[in-house]
Amino acid sequence: MDSSTSVSVQPALLTVEQAAEYLGASTVWAVRRLIALGKLPYVKVGKRMNVRRSALDQFIEGREKRARKVA
Repeated sequence: MDSSTSVSVQPALLTVEQAAEYLGASTVWAVRRLIALGKLPYVKVGKRMNVRRSALDQFIEGREKRARKVA
């Protein structure tokens, strides 16, 4: 690989804080609440809860709304 080329590696697991930022949530509490309600799966690593980036993407896709046609 050319040394002038930079490669950005995105972590597969995000902390709750990073997940909140990724979702644009105003607080970490919002993400913890989604986890507690079973709406967002998490991975426990030691004492920390982590969220898969792919789970966040699926969460977002599952909440997409399309505008209705107005007659």
